[in-house]
Amino acid sequence: EYQSYLEGVTYRILPEGNVPLNGIKITPSALLPLEIQAEIKKQISTWRFASASDDGQAVFEYSIIKR
Repeated sequence: EYQSYLEGVTYRILPEGNVPLNGIKITPSALLPLEIQAEIKKQISTWRFASASDDGQAVFEYSIIKR
């Protein structure tokens, strides 16, 4: 039997286009082991966006299928 969960990752984008590690939130975090959360945050923190005059925020949804 499969169980499917739809979750979200929210992250802040600084005006320089960087994503600070402490600005990344995985919701709900209890579904993912800490080492997986750390790897996701590490990867997102390497993303770069175009410069802007203010901070920005983005969200994307992901799903987990447990077997």
